[in-house]
Amino acid sequence: MIESNLKQRLLVLRGTLKRAIAFNGFGRLAVLLVASVFLALFFDYFFFRWERPVNTAFRVLMLSGVIGGIAWIVYYKLVAPLTVPLDTDDMALAVGCHAEEEAGEDRRDLFGPNNLPAIG
Repeated sequence: MIESNLKQRLLVLRGTLKRAIAFNGFGRLAVLLVASVFLALFFDYFFFRWERPVNTAFRVLMLSGVIGGIAWIVYYKLVAPLTVPLDTDDMALAVGCHAEEEAGEDRRDLFGPNNLPAIG
């Protein structure tokens, strides 16, 4: 009973973690797209107002930077983290280690050598 409840909770944790990774990646992608639109508007209004041949080169360079940024975010913040397999055993170990770290000082105080009865 306890094992099935724990397994169910770990499965819910896995789904929550995958959703958090996806929201983080899509949020970064949205920030990049909005920032690139505002940057393009800024450059168009202040620098590319007059028609010069160098404007096309800067626009191509800016577009390639935006496409590169999109590709980097999609791969490193969405695809790569979401394809990592999350085993329930590994997740249980990670949760256990995290719980030990949080209770570390309290546990040392409770079971420290000063609080244990003397043997013999």
